[in-house]
Amino acid sequence: SVPVWSSNQKVFFEEIDPLPSGVVLDHDGNITFNYELSPDSSVKAKVVGHILLEASEAQLSQDDISTSVATEGYWEIDGSSEYKRAALFLQNQGVQISSERGSYGELNSSQKKEFIRGIYRYVLNRLSSEGLSEESIENPLRAGATLALEKKTSAVPEDYSDLLIALLRYFGVPSRMVTGYVAEESGFKTSGFFHSWVEYWDLESAQWVILDPALDDTNELDLFAHDFRGRVALLIRSRSSISPKLSYFLQEEFSLSPSSKAVAPTLDSSAALLAENARVGSKYVNGQIEITNDGNSPIQVDELKLLHGEDEVEFSSIFNYQDQLLIPGMTMS
Repeated sequence: SVPVWSSNQKVFFEEIDPLPSGVVLDHDGNITFNYELSPDSSVKAKVVGHILLEASEAQLSQDDISTSVATEGYWEIDGSSEYKRAALFLQNQGVQISSERGSYGELNSSQKKEFIRGIYRYVLNRLSSEGLSEESIENPLRAGATLALEKKTSAVPEDYSDLLIALLRYFGVPSRMVTGYVAEESGFKTSGFFHSWVEYWDLESAQWVILDPALDDTNELDLFAHDFRGRVALLIRSRSSISPKLSYFLQEEFSLSPSSKAVAPTLDSSAALLAENARVGSKYVNGQIEITNDGNSPIQVDELKLLHGEDEVEFSSIFNYQDQLLIPGMTMS
């Protein structure tokens, strides 16, 4: 896994050694490098590049919304009592909401803002922590929303995220889980650390907005509506609470530092048609189309056109190129 490509984060590569045999970009922008290895072998990959953190507008389809409000696995709370308790808490905060699933959609604009603030406060009231763990990129003590409510006083960051997502989704707010890295420059600790947080979909700004109750609780700071900086998303989960899996790596294998270098996407590619046994006068020709990414940004090939002069040539492919991501220096045949 490498840092994700999303509306809030762009990745530009300077060096990838060795190049993978294939690259997959999933629905959430997670980028996975695939390497073919023989039995009892391994490969050490080096990836160097730049990450541009810049929030921009995104689009959510109806299918995206339906997926991002589904409660399952770690994002589901057993029974209805917790949802009723949360609704009562919100009502006492002045938010006129029922305990019915999807009732967020019945609120007006100002009440929706108060709902987000209120449900965030509710999670802080329900859980507490013994401090942030830096043992691994994903905490093995993660319990999920239901069990997190049982242990309460020893919650890990993933527990805060799971409970908040479970509540947001139940009431009808699209949300997702992010696992990533908070850099030293963020100002929360003297060194960078792996962490988990939540993003919810703000319809008004058409952006994913960060909520981080775990960091709020452990630092005893009010971080609601905080201008979070210096954090990099390594994995986003919106369709499942447990997948995709994040590749394991040690703290010393991941280095992040601020850069004053101006970075911009370089979209450059080259293509060649390699014909096989072409015969003069033949109506058909077999061969390969090779496309190479010569820039610094990933390229997703959505459509291929083969031109002869100004005329488009009909062709068929036995390779599903639309599922592939072409990273810098890589050639797709």
